[in-house]
Amino acid sequence: MMPIALSLFSVGMLGMGCGDKEAPPTNAVPTITIINPADGDLWTEDDDIQMLAQVVDEDHFAMDLLVRWSINGEVICDWLAPDGGGNSTCPITVTVDMNQVRAEVKDIEDASSLQEVSVNVESTNPPEVDIITPVDGSRFYADQIVDLSRS
Repeated sequence: MMPIALSLFSVGMLGMGCGDKEAPPTNAVPTITIINPADGDLWTEDDDIQMLAQVVDEDHFAMDLLVRWSINGEVICDWLAPDGGGNSTCPITVTVDMNQVRAEVKDIEDASSLQEVSVNVESTNPPEVDIITPVDGSRFYADQIVDLSRS
């Protein structure tokens, strides 16, 4: 009888050396683009604004992402999922102290990114002043100096 040599191997391991491991897939970082407001926009005090951002992630569905909106560092709309098209909205009423808008996105693996824009706000309300002196009803002569004080 003649001896027969058998060669066994695993197709999945072909070409890999002893101890080699497959690299785990890399998680792509999601991106966010603020559509509204645009950088440098002029807002008017007391206007109602719908802020809008578009999010994209190469390896997650838009609905699997979360978006947070902040103005001047204060969270206005906390982590919410965008719609199926990747649109995130946040409604606000404009106040005069607003100047920096930030939108952040994160995926289910905690990869994140953000975008910031600056806005200017035009006041619609006149300034208020209280005159403390002279008191109402006081009488003065044309040649006298009158001291005024306000709060």
